[in-house]
Amino acid sequence: MGRWLETPCGWCHVSIPYLPEWSHIPEYCRDCNEWQTKQCANRHCGGEIRYKIYWNNIFDYCQDCKGWYEVRCENPKCFGRFSIHCEWNNPPQYCPSCREWQEKPCANRQCGGRVRYKDYWDNIPDYCTCKGWNNKICENSHCRRIFSVHCSWNDEPKYCKDCKGWYTVRCANSKCGAEIHNHAEWSRPKTYCDKCFQLSRRRDADIVKGTRLEQWLPMSGKMAIKDNGDHWHVSITFVKGGGHVSGNVDKFSTDTWEVHGTLYSFDLNGRHKKGEDVIIND
Repeated sequence: MGRWLETPCGWCHVSIPYLPEWSHIPEYCRDCNEWQTKQCANRHCGGEIRYKIYWNNIFDYCQDCKGWYEVRCENPKCFGRFSIHCEWNNPPQYCPSCREWQEKPCANRQCGGRVRYKDYWDNIPDYCTCKGWNNKICENSHCRRIFSVHCSWNDEPKYCKDCKGWYTVRCANSKCGAEIHNHAEWSRPKTYCDKCFQLSRRRDADIVKGTRLEQWLPMSGKMAIKDNGDHWHVSITFVKGGGHVSGNVDKFSTDTWEVHGTLYSFDLNGRHKKGEDVIIND
């Protein structure tokens, strides 16, 4: 038999005796060659890992789990099981199926968009990026602004906030020009301002009050009035003495023009006194 030789252990460096004729000279001592065990790093596992102390890459997880474990999906509509790994910093709470994007039509019927959501969301939106809003043209024909309305409103407004159905026009009396406020829902919108309207509503003797024709009212027997649009043509027939006077009266003021006529003169016997008639040309 040959002479015993020694070699250092590759891990703890103690001497290992061997004979030169051995086909395999040990690299590690008997103690270092013993199997070691440790707990699997997967706290959901409970298994053990067998290893040699001199191994360069000692596993953290056993071969049964390899660091994987199962959890239950937290979606109350699912509760399926799925696998996650111990080394994940932010492990998911929901299974892959529940994490998939879902789609449904936007609840805004005038939109036609799609709503993307996750099945586990607590508050799944009804609307896409429109958020339920639509554009509408103000129904006030004098406004026609575009404003926003929400599809969930039960009583959708007809008019924008700026006009609320109101609009302004000028008094139809060209000599006035005052502003008149009308509403789009009025079946008979105002054409004249209140003052011009009241003057245009004068009737009979009220038409000549305050005008140059008023002085002949006490002598009148008959008064004829013709509506000529923006003015009246008034004719007054005298009771005593005969004759008449006529003129034009502005419908929206007391302005009077083209006043003319004749006041006849009679003697005590009722005969016409020629040459003594009074010509009225005011």
